[in-house]
Amino acid sequence: MNNNAELTVDIKIDENKWRKIKNIKDFTKKIITDITESVDIKKYQEISIYYTNNKTIEELNTKYRGIKKPTNVLSFPAGLPLLGDIVLSYEYIDTECKQQNKTLEAHVTHMILHGLLHLLEYNHATDEDADTMENIEINILKILGYENPYIIYD
Repeated sequence: MNNNAELTVDIKIDENKWRKIKNIKDFTKKIITDITESVDIKKYQEISIYYTNNKTIEELNTKYRGIKKPTNVLSFPAGLPLLGDIVLSYEYIDTECKQQNKTLEAHVTHMILHGLLHLLEYNHATDEDADTMENIEINILKILGYENPYIIYD
């Protein structure tokens, strides 16, 4: 749909455990490039990915959502031409990987896609909205070679 070569991907890493993903910056840019093949983001020029930890994401979650606990991913939409920021917590995502028997790379890919869809105003506030968003995620992840993230494999 959209191979947006003009999209700048800014990456910040303040939690060194994220470096368990080999060449994490290249990995992240590839995820974004692969996702933009299926998601129309032509009007945007920049996205920011912030790899952090539970402490920082809890602070952000408390400040911006009034929820005093960590989470796996937060999205902060911006105005054109910026798409926005996606923030990921290492500890939270690593725990989910272990509980759900997923690789870190697979789960991060899903969380970046999930965050990007939030930036594009998709949500899961209702069952219908959740079904729409999940189906988009399932289909794009399948194209990228990943299993359905909503099925827990043993």
